[in-house]
Amino acid sequence: MPDRIAATAVADDATADRRPAWSWAAFCGGILGANSCPHLLVAARRGHMLTPLGGKDSGPAANLIWGLMNVTAASVAVLSAVRSADQPSRLTWPFALGSATFGAWAVIYETISSKRGGAHNDG
Repeated sequence: MPDRIAATAVADDATADRRPAWSWAAFCGGILGANSCPHLLVAARRGHMLTPLGGKDSGPAANLIWGLMNVTAASVAVLSAVRSADQPSRLTWPFALGSATFGAWAVIYETISSKRGGAHNDG
């Protein structure tokens, strides 16, 4: 009987290793990291784009600050996920899905916004 219990425990450990780990921190890190990119690019181009800091026509300074806030928050979230993960390599999928989720949201938002005539002014 003890051999059967030991075999079950080993099988459970093997199954646990094959199960994908999910990390909301890595997922949110992907979203925040992806969100920082357009804001930092608009700031570098001295353009204007919507931010929570300055509204619809946020200038380069607001976009720079918002982009840096997003990079900082993404770094904290990912670092937290890495520190708590048994295998940090398993964080790749949640991070990538977070980035893809933001990308899908951005495409949908821009499509709807441009149809309404409210697309941001990036120039």
